[in-house]
Order: sequence, then structure tokens, then C-alpha cells
Amino acid sequence: MHDKLFENQSSLSSANYSKWAGELGLNAATFSACMSSNDTTDDIKGDISDATAIAQGIAAQQVQFGGTPSFIIVFEKSGDNYNKVRAAIEQLRQVRPDFFGFAEDKADSAKFAAVVVGAQGYSTFKQVLDAGAA
Repeated sequence: MHDKLFENQSSLSSANYSKWAGELGLNAATFSACMSSNDTTDDIKGDISDATAIAQGIAAQQVQFGGTPSFIIVFEKSGDNYNKVRAAIEQLRQVRPDFFGFAEDKADSAKFAAVVVGAQGYSTFKQVLDAGAA
């Protein structure tokens, strides 16, 4: 779906999303139900709220977004994942210091984020996500 959306940026619409889902072999009924679900909308609004709070923390901590795309990966503190994600980011910064950052949510001390700048490979995201799942 990502490629289809990217290729058709000038014709993005709910009708086309459903059409493309069918073309890609997705279950059209399930896709349409998901697209119209308030649960989905609430999840997205929650993610935006989390990212906004984290972005304020990032700005305060002077983490830079120097490339496109840039990703903010929000985690909830659980076990030792805070220290493990921080260590993973520090390890990545050893190789490319301007492409990775770490920030704490100033509004919610139970959340923190990793910042990944640029089109990084799967293994980079896996390293950060695996650390956060610990």
C-alpha cells in the first residue's frame, strides 16, 4: 500500500484507498471497517498527542531533525527498556551522530522516544525496536 500511496499522491481519497486495497488483494470489507472505525481514529489521535509531547521534549533537549524522513519512536517505560533503548541509540550515534537521538517526554515521565533521522535500513529500526521491547 505504501508504494501505491506514494505513486498516486495527487489522487489520495477514501474511495481510492478502498479501490487500491482491493487491487492489492486486501480484504476490502476489513479494510473499509478499519478506515471508518473510531478506534482507529482514536489510536491515531493518541499517537499524534504522544508525538507532540515528545517533540516538545526533543526541542528542549536540542535533538535535531536534519533529514527526511525522520521518525519519532515512542516507548512506554517497562522493565529496563529505557536503558536498553538509550544504549542502542548511543551505539548508533557512535557511527552516525547526527542521525540518532533520545528524548524524554516532558509531559509524561512514563514515556520516552528514540529519534531516527533519514532513510535507515531495517536492521537499524530492528535494533531500536528490539531494545524497546525488552
